Amino acid sequence: MGMASGDPDGDGDIDFFLTHFSDDHNTYYEQISPGFWSDRSFVVGLAEPSMKLLGFGTQWCDFDNNGTLELMIANGHVDQLERKDASYRMPPQLFVREPSGHWIEQDRKQLGDYFAADHLGRAVALLDANRDGLTDVAITHLYDPVSLLINQTARSGLRIGMELKATKGSRDAIGARVSMMVGPRHVSIQLTAGDGYMCSNQRKMNFGTGAADKVNNVVVTWPSGTVQEIGTVESGKDYVLVEGSDDVFMLGSL
Repeated sequence: MGMASGDPDGDGDIDFFLTHFSDDHNTYYEQISPGFWSDRSFVVGLAEPSMKLLGFGTQWCDFDNNGTLELMIANGHVDQLERKDASYRMPPQLFVREPSGHWIEQDRKQLGDYFAADHLGRAVALLDANRDGLTDVAITHLYDPVSLLINQTARSGLRIGMELKATKGSRDAIGARVSMMVGPRHVSIQLTAGDGYMCSNQRKMNFGTGAADKVNNVVVTWPSGTVQEIGTVESGKDYVLVEGSDDVFMLGSL
């Protein structure tokens, strides 16, 4: 149904997570070498929690800006079968990755009223609706109104937001990659389209930097092949980068 693309294991390449029908498990494909992916769903603990659920929209996102991605999934069946072993409305899920690489599902009752209820979830889109530097979520449903979940994480790290404007090819710069050093960590993120399931995220790249007040060696690789070295930028701000320009436009502090 849905697909999340990102770098949840922090090794600099793109991995995939796919949601599937009930009585099948969602699949996590980890890129083990350039152009080769391995199904590690059971190994990392993402298979079994999905067996009785029907997944749709899914996203990897650093909701607390600590530099590590979380995984969110919207679930809901397509048929009301009145089966005792298969629900119609289903709970959404949020997973957190442990340092060992294993994913742990969070207690839904601790995540807010939306997670405590069951839904017919479909699309999951990411945006910063109130411009507070924390990523919010919009979720569509079958038969129910859209839900806007405002991120109210109490303890969050710093972050950097970047909007890319290409001058060669597509203005939205889909496919561009930004890499940087956050302390000793090498972080890389790619700008994608068609995110989650039948939706597209706010066209902004967000990097959680944790306690780091600045990042170094920022490099943008544009879809045209142009490689642009930005250098050092401060955390807690939004920036606009234009392909081929030496200027970095700062939109404000967060």
